[in-house]
Amino acid sequence: MNPEEDRAWAELVDHTRRDLFPKLEESSLFLSMCPSGEPDVKFCLELGAAIMYDKPIILLVMPGRAVPPSLERIAVGRIDADPDTEAGREHIGREVRRIMEAYQS
Repeated sequence: MNPEEDRAWAELVDHTRRDLFPKLEESSLFLSMCPSGEPDVKFCLELGAAIMYDKPIILLVMPGRAVPPSLERIAVGRIDADPDTEAGREHIGREVRRIMEAYQS
């Protein structure tokens, strides 16, 4: 890597250790929007950290979006909803509660 890439990598590592890890460690679950197309680096980093912290993973999926089967297998739940709509946000809230109640019992 060149010096600029080294600096960018060091900043990402610092941000991950300072911000992401503590927030994830304190959280009770990992809920994230499933990206489509090419792998999203931020999603991949957060998902890997959630797995390492043994957090229950809930996938938020836009209607009609495909999810890799291996990702489906590690998730405790999947919510198909559009978070940009009021109905979608309400559905997400209900489903997160339902999934977590089922997961914890």
